[in-house]
Amino acid sequence: MNSANSEGELDGVQEIISPDRDGLNRGKLITGNDSTSQGLQHTKKSDDFILSIEKSDVATEEQIAEESPDRRLQIRTGSHQLDGEWNTGVCSPSEEVQLSASSNKMAGPIAGGKNSGGQTPEELEMEGGTKEGIHPTTAKDHSINIANVFNDEQTHKEIPARPDRITGIQNVQSDKDKLRDDVEDQEVNSQHKARKTPTQQYDKTGMQKQTGKDNSNNKQDAEQNAEDNQQRGAMAKDMRSKAAAGPDGMNGNFYQNCWHIIKHDLLEVIQAFFCGQMIPKYFSHSCIVLLPKVSNPTKLREFRPISLSNFISKIISKLLSSRLGPILPELISPNQSGFVKGRSISENIMLAQEMIHQIKKPNIGSNVIIKLDMAKAYDRVQWSYTCLVLRKMGFSECFIDMVWRIMANNWYSIIINGKRYGFFKSSRGLKQGDPLSPALFILGAEVLSRSLNRLHNHPDYHGFFMERKGPQVNHLSFADDIILFTSGRQKTLQLVMQTLNVYEKTSGQQVNKDKSHFIIHSSTFTSTRDRIKKVTGYKQKEGSTIYLGCPLFAGRSRVIYFSDLINKVLHRITGWQVKILSYGGKAILIKHVLQSLPIHLLSAVIPPVTVLKQIQSIIADFFWGWRNEKKKYNWSSWKNLSFPIEEGGIGVRNLADVCKAFQYKQWWVFRSKQTLWGDFLKAKYCRRSNPISKKWDTGESPAWKHLMHNKLKVEENIQWKINTGNCSFWWDNWLGVGPLARFSRHSHKLNNKKVADFWINGQWNYRLLTQQAPSCQLANILATEIHIQYGKSDQAIWTLTNDGKFTCSSAWNVIREKREKSKFNTLMWHRSIPFKSSFLLWRALRGKLPTNDKLIVFGKEPVQCFCCNRPGMDNIEHIFNKGQFAAYVWRSFAAAAGITTDHTSLPQLISQWWLAKFNNDAHKLLLQAVPIFICWNLWKNRCASKYGGKISNVSRVKYAVYKDCYKLLNTVFPYVKWPSNWTELILMGERCSHDAKVILVRWKKPPELWVKINTDGSARENPGKIGAGGILRDHTGRMVLAFATPLGDGTSIQAEVEATLFGLSWSLEMGYENIILEVDSQLLVAWIMNRAQHPWSIDNQLRKLQQLIGQIKQFKCNHIYREANCAADSLSKHSHKITSPQVYFNSQQLPKETKAYHQLDMQEVTNFRRRKTKRIKEPP
Repeated sequence: MNSANSEGELDGVQEIISPDRDGLNRGKLITGNDSTSQGLQHTKKSDDFILSIEKSDVATEEQIAEESPDRRLQIRTGSHQLDGEWNTGVCSPSEEVQLSASSNKMAGPIAGGKNSGGQTPEELEMEGGTKEGIHPTTAKDHSINIANVFNDEQTHKEIPARPDRITGIQNVQSDKDKLRDDVEDQEVNSQHKARKTPTQQYDKTGMQKQTGKDNSNNKQDAEQNAEDNQQRGAMAKDMRSKAAAGPDGMNGNFYQNCWHIIKHDLLEVIQAFFCGQMIPKYFSHSCIVLLPKVSNPTKLREFRPISLSNFISKIISKLLSSRLGPILPELISPNQSGFVKGRSISENIMLAQEMIHQIKKPNIGSNVIIKLDMAKAYDRVQWSYTCLVLRKMGFSECFIDMVWRIMANNWYSIIINGKRYGFFKSSRGLKQGDPLSPALFILGAEVLSRSLNRLHNHPDYHGFFMERKGPQVNHLSFADDIILFTSGRQKTLQLVMQTLNVYEKTSGQQVNKDKSHFIIHSSTFTSTRDRIKKVTGYKQKEGSTIYLGCPLFAGRSRVIYFSDLINKVLHRITGWQVKILSYGGKAILIKHVLQSLPIHLLSAVIPPVTVLKQIQSIIADFFWGWRNEKKKYNWSSWKNLSFPIEEGGIGVRNLADVCKAFQYKQWWVFRSKQTLWGDFLKAKYCRRSNPISKKWDTGESPAWKHLMHNKLKVEENIQWKINTGNCSFWWDNWLGVGPLARFSRHSHKLNNKKVADFWINGQWNYRLLTQQAPSCQLANILATEIHIQYGKSDQAIWTLTNDGKFTCSSAWNVIREKREKSKFNTLMWHRSIPFKSSFLLWRALRGKLPTNDKLIVFGKEPVQCFCCNRPGMDNIEHIFNKGQFAAYVWRSFAAAAGITTDHTSLPQLISQWWLAKFNNDAHKLLLQAVPIFICWNLWKNRCASKYGGKISNVSRVKYAVYKDCYKLLNTVFPYVKWPSNWTELILMGERCSHDAKVILVRWKKPPELWVKINTDGSARENPGKIGAGGILRDHTGRMVLAFATPLGDGTSIQAEVEATLFGLSWSLEMGYENIILEVDSQLLVAWIMNRAQHPWSIDNQLRKLQQLIGQIKQFKCNHIYREANCAADSLSKHSHKITSPQVYFNSQQLPKETKAYHQLDMQEVTNFRRRKTKRIKEPP
């Protein structure tokens, strides 16, 4: 090492990876059961690490390959033997992936958001949903039924016969306008070249040797156990089953459905790999599919290569990735947020946006933001570099060998136009799509991250303007997306560029200077701008830039910054052939596709209201449709549609409410988690005050302004669980009544004391509390129990969910406008009833159909209806209810169903059906569906008569209604043979019954020297009045004690837990040591035995329960069916009849009903547990 470097000058990457100097083993990963296998170990991340790889330590790929010779592996798969050297050919897959570059164009533009379009009254009349459709799912169904998207009448001529093909590629060395037709040879050569190690040797001397002894050999070896086969099987079943298959043509569905057949052979393969065997070429072979980055691509660089690997290869990679994942947070710098558990891409974007807001702050040389574009980052990864980084991080040689055998044995073919070409071996690069590749890539990128962080210690480095006492951030990265924050000083820029150059030479990565750029404030001097261009070689970009798919900008948010998002929504609609979609298909696409497109952006950036309105307007126009390049009339505002179905909507969400929910999440993350973004904001805005008391000031960032605007509403739903007492005494809601500061008249003078400051020897400091705490809350504070859990910070609880974790859906439910829930609205929809039929009834009940009385306002002359012999006014009541034709149809179906037709309006008529008593699920479904199908077919008959020239025919309508009902029943109950006419159909529906499942249950006496306590809780309503009951019995069945206790108001869960507490407390007081607890709640058993996460609301009760269990010598907790727990159940119900707790010490004191159950239990009499199944049974 030269003297200049020893004095601190930058002659290479200064801060990288070396083993931990104290030799502390910070983690273990199981690697195999071979006696020579070494466990994977790693060291803790330290700020004083130095890149510690000498040139003499660097091995080439050929040398490493010699250290790990190719060991042949013969694996039995059926009657075939697969050899590690097999390269005689490649099996053709059963399924081939075809490239599709869609070029469909929309008939007309979509713009505007008003409820009126350029339609004539005649065009408005034609609307009404008369298209046929295939049973679309309703808003309640969250699964996408692809048949729901298209209509029955559509033909395949509307869809391209085959995807677009690659017919020619421009050669970079030939004329740009000339397309070569030898696409296959070009692409094979290009991909082979990209994955081939260049002849030049990369400079590894940038990884300087650390001063001091490498003591990684002193670390403890990891466990040498083999990976558990059950875990391997679970890993295979958890992986994506519908992902594209590899060269063998078998995706996850095959492995998961045939697991019981192939699991032994598959586990042998995995076990052999962990014992050191090479992966055969047949398994490591991958196909590269070219996905177009742009429409109509003509150059190779306009395609994105994606590797399709064999599933068995993915399983092995997934196993290694699962071992590596838990330790990545300790190894990877906070500047990297990609593929590290607990870190979010949105936090990375929000921090970058906060940084760019400071670009106008005064700084010598100005503030500079550099956006780097890494050229083919995954394809340029050097295997030897990756292994050396792993070695210097302290990973065991055994784990490095497994990584090497996965990376260095990759064979590729290229799929072009559905055919496979080439078969070549790579010598560098990581497979995109492999589960292990992201972790290996960010470990290699950690070299650059730590090198850049170490620049803060260099005397000539002056960074971006930021608070000195906060975290110093000079870069952020998400995999290969890197953004740098620095000053425009020449020496600083030279240090940054020198660091990048050393990283390029060391790792083999390359910065694409043509696509990289820098951003400076508009007031920056021209000389500074020219200096930045000269030193970096990058071009300047004006305005905003795109980072991780979101716009970064300084100043106010403008609509133009989000034009890409709007165009993305428009482009997606363009490729959907809008004219052949029914309302049901459009609703499915809106809920599952269109409304999900902005989610990523909304989670990190807050767009202008105009952008959200414009997107919502585009979606609304798409839903109502277009005709002749003119948008149709919007019969209902999008606001009325954006409600849950039980509140009168169709189940779509308002984008403004979704955006607000993500803003709530931002404040939750800021308050509840320790992140780089949160630490930066606290250092910038909350140096001298608590975030709750902080107010927004002019000049602070718009993101912080939104946080300040929403904080009070979010804080209403946050409560703090005290563990060590490090939350704020005054400003955090730890008591459950809100911040205590609001009970003080001088909140601006309050200090930042913690809750623990009011403790003394594990108890409340009464003297200090009387001096400072609000007198009105003193009793509540003293009543709060203290449970100190050292080493565990106080925990924020989101009170709107059972588990206390924040969810955007719960926040959205608080934010949105609510309407009264109605069963009438719910019964209008069913997942097996076509959306088109239910939506027509939805429109009819709200007067949103193009009847003649509605078209008068558009200049249409009123005319009489066409459906009756005695025509009346063409309005909704006449068409669906009071008209002669409609009334006859209703009577025909109502007579057989036993329903009276006494009614005055359409809603009352439908209520007669929906409120009628039903005998079983089939009968209920018929009563629900018949009014929907009658209205749908009456409307079809009206439109056919008016526009199709058909004569109204009662028989045709009746048969259509019956046919729809018959199809519905066959869909829901396909195993039942339904009759061929309506009268028999409704009669059979009434007489059907459900299959019953009967189980014999009984209460059993406990073993000798044991006692059994049975408890139960009950609630009149949930929540509502609750009570608890229980009975304690010995091994002879004799009652020792029983109790019934009213508990006031609460939930059924609280009643169950309190009953258990009462029962165990009495059992311990009576001196019993061997106790069996029996409850009829499976959830309670899982919570007691720590098998499931319990609700936060019963955390204190369960803590007390665990303390009681700890005092019991021998304890068992069993689940028992309610039919065998009748004695405890009757006592809990008896608690609602009393006003104070009652304890019974002999059976004669028991209530009459409980006494009878107790006597049956003493004789261990069998009871029957009868449960109705969903399966329908035909009548005899």
